Amino acid sequence: MNNFQSDNGEGSSSVLGKRKADKRGPSNTESKRKKAKNKNEPEKRAARIIKTCNKENKKRIERALTEFLHLVGFKEINPTHQEYSVLGPTGHVYTAVISSTVSCSCPDFSLGFHCKHLFFVFLKVLKINSNCYLTYQKALITPELRFIFKKSSKIVLPTEKEIEKLMAIASIKRKPIDGNCSVCMEPLNNGQKLIWCQSGCGNNIHQDCFSEWTTQKVTCVYCRTEWKNRM
Repeated sequence: MNNFQSDNGEGSSSVLGKRKADKRGPSNTESKRKKAKNKNEPEKRAARIIKTCNKENKKRIERALTEFLHLVGFKEINPTHQEYSVLGPTGHVYTAVISSTVSCSCPDFSLGFHCKHLFFVFLKVLKINSNCYLTYQKALITPELRFIFKKSSKIVLPTEKEIEKLMAIASIKRKPIDGNCSVCMEPLNNGQKLIWCQSGCGNNIHQDCFSEWTTQKVTCVYCRTEWKNRM
């Protein structure tokens, strides 16, 4: 009788021990395996990758390469997060952020577009090729950010006096790049390099055409104001 009671007692304590072990969850070995698996998983992009550069982006790339845009400020928050202050043709300064997500404080970006300020930073400041898919992504992963920032040359910002000059130029609104050059009567947007009247009317003209014009007169072709290169 005593032996039977003893046997039952041992059996029930064994079962209880098993239940307690089950409640404790996976073993240390299983936890280590899960951690190792997480380390090997690729980094997740914060937004879906964009495979092609659409028409809207191409328009803004053109603006970034031709419009009055200048870098007037820069902050390196950490090795994969940098912020750029960009002065635009209207005199406003916007902050373009290149990090795991890409953003800008301008109205165009708030409407959902990849703005000219971002393209300016990628193409003119960071020296990324305009055909590179990284320039129009909404989100970037760490290896891409390291590549982007590694390619960039040392950033040199303008002095306070130079920024004052740039702000003065920005106060004179540049006219839209459309219509014909007043010297050769060919379209302004035919791929030739353009300059514009920075001290008077803001009109555009082909640089080569203006060089020919200045052999006779050094005034604006349109408004006849004395031509000044303010930068």
